Amino acid sequence: MSRRVGRPRKKYLGDEPTPMTIVVPRAIRETIPKTANISKEVSLYLSIKYGSKNADEEELKELRSRMAELEIEMSALRAKEELIIDRMRRKEEEMRELIFERDAVAYFLISRARNLIRNRAPYDADYETQELRENGGISISREGFIRLVRNAENVSPSSEFFGEYGVSLLPGCQNKVWWKSIMDDFRKLKEGTL
Repeated sequence: MSRRVGRPRKKYLGDEPTPMTIVVPRAIRETIPKTANISKEVSLYLSIKYGSKNADEEELKELRSRMAELEIEMSALRAKEELIIDRMRRKEEEMRELIFERDAVAYFLISRARNLIRNRAPYDADYETQELRENGGISISREGFIRLVRNAENVSPSSEFFGEYGVSLLPGCQNKVWWKSIMDDFRKLKEGTL
């Protein structure tokens, strides 16, 4: 019993290709692009020169084949372009949302501090910071809150606000009780309906 080893022979629908060794001068070889399929080029030349088909038909067939390859490559490049544009758009939207949230929190804290001053009510800084942490998901140090209340009339939301007063957003802050109303109030303020 004989045992077959290796891959089975490839079956071709048309003419089976025959390996040939050709010799080309170096000057010609250097003019051929590295991406060119030399087998196709030689096959085209030989079929035009010695084949039974008309040379124009063979050239047209090769041209259409090349066009199909380029169309496939173009569609792949367009799909890649769309992915990159989509990724850039998502990053930009996330950045805008982050800036909006930070501005909304800054506006909320400044408004809260100004209300404490206007009402001239005594306040407990520890209680206020704890309430902000539990209900708003906003962390601010006791000293930062006291400084904010003292400077409330002169403070405006800026990019340095969070660092200046030691404010940070806690993980899961979007699920806190006050979060939605903080964002809605700021959105109304931006739209001019508040």
